Amino acid sequence: MLCRECAVRTHLDNPFHQVEEWVGTYFKRRGLQELGLVIRLGHGGDVCPCAKEPVSMTVTHVNGIHTCDIQFCGCFPLGKYNSVEAPVQLANAGLWPASYKNPRTVSTFHAVREYNQFSLQAKVNVMDYNRVKLRMTNNAFRDDVPDRYRQLLTSHRQFMFLQTLKQFGAGVQDRYAPGSLVVLCPACPQPGKNMDPSWKDVPA
Repeated sequence: MLCRECAVRTHLDNPFHQVEEWVGTYFKRRGLQELGLVIRLGHGGDVCPCAKEPVSMTVTHVNGIHTCDIQFCGCFPLGKYNSVEAPVQLANAGLWPASYKNPRTVSTFHAVREYNQFSLQAKVNVMDYNRVKLRMTNNAFRDDVPDRYRQLLTSHRQFMFLQTLKQFGAGVQDRYAPGSLVVLCPACPQPGKNMDPSWKDVPA
């Protein structure tokens, strides 16, 4: 049992934990945003001297969907906040934005990777995965939870595409050569790789 200030302080490194408040007769689930927790980007979680006002964002995590206050670092040229840098700050904090301009919905790297494993192993689609997160957040009143199905779908596509680029050592560009992001089949004959160097001299 912790007071409001101690609960916020002990959850600075775990901002997506689901806490409950004793209201006299039962424990009521409360969001850490309601208790005053602010996720600060940059400076190792400390207050940025040029920080802007916190922005309320919807976060999809492995344990449900949360509403959090996120404060961007304002240490940019001329001390002005540049919206183009917002996705970079979020990605550095392990949060993948659903949009590049003025992001208001993010998914944690853990959630995106978890869905990717469910998709590969159990063939779960994004809609069912999102419904599970809605139930984990509020199983009795799912309509009270913000539904971010489309944003999660976009986030997963973008994130896994960049993961593919990283695995193949390809930089981000407008066009890619055909077959540049394809794994070669080890069973298919590839001259110079898995065939006899003198294969052309072999009789028909």
